[in-house]
Amino acid sequence: MLQRVGRFYVVRLKGGKQRAVFLVEEADTGQVAVLKQYTSGAEAVREYEVLHTCSGDPRIVSLIDFFEVEGLWCILTEYVDGVTLDALMADRGALPPRKVIDLAIDILNGVAHVHAQGYIHGDLHGKNVMVTDFDRARVKIIDFQHAVRKLSTGKAAAIRRVERRRLAPECKSGMIDERFDLYSVGYMCACLLTGVVKLGKVPGNGSPRWWAGSHPLWKVIRKAMQPDPEQRYRTAQEMIAALEGLKSRS
Repeated sequence: MLQRVGRFYVVRLKGGKQRAVFLVEEADTGQVAVLKQYTSGAEAVREYEVLHTCSGDPRIVSLIDFFEVEGLWCILTEYVDGVTLDALMADRGALPPRKVIDLAIDILNGVAHVHAQGYIHGDLHGKNVMVTDFDRARVKIIDFQHAVRKLSTGKAAAIRRVERRRLAPECKSGMIDERFDLYSVGYMCACLLTGVVKLGKVPGNGSPRWWAGSHPLWKVIRKAMQPDPEQRYRTAQEMIAALEGLKSRS
C-alpha cells in the first residue's frame, strides 16, 4: 500500500534537499498534486503567504491547500504538466533567439505579477521555471521558498545568500530588490541561447566569451546581468519592452 499523508496517497518522491517534495493523489477525487513538507512552521507559513498572495496569474503555480499533519506543515500546489528549462535545454540544446525572447517575456510577465504583489522571488533559475507549452512559449514559475516581501523602500532581506552564478552578486550583501530577479532572467536567457545549463563564468572580474554575442538579444542580456544593479533594467516591464522591441525588428 502506498504511504499516505492526510487524505493524499504518495505516488512518488519528487526530491528536495531541505524539504521533502512528493507527487500525491487525493484519495477521494484522484486529483494529482504536488505536496511539500516542512518541519519549520515559520518557513511553511512564509511560502504559503507568498503563494496565497500571488496565485491566480497563469504563470504562477497555483496554491491548493495548506495544512498540518503529525507535526509536519504541508503546502499543496497544482501539478504542473511540463518540463523545466534545464530539462528543455538538455533535450533541445541551444534555442533560436526568437524562442528565447518569447519564453523570457512570459517569465517576466510572471515575475512582474510577483513584484506587483509585493514580493521578490529570490531564487529564479532553470529548475524553478516550467515550460508548459513550448510552441506558444508558456511557462509557470514554481518554488517560492526563498521569496521575500519587499519593504517600503522596495528592498528585501534575501533568504538565499550563498553566491551562485545564476544569482546576482548583491545576494551576498543580504539586501535585494526587483532587479535581483531580472539578473536571473538574463542568466536563463544566456543559458537558453547557448544551450549550456550552467554557464562556466559570469561577468565580474573580466567578461566570459559568451558575453560578446552579436545577436541583439545579447545586448538585453548584458544589461540584465550587469554586476551593478544600478546599470540593469529597473523593472520587469522595462525589460519586457526591450524584448518586445527586438520582436518588432525581427
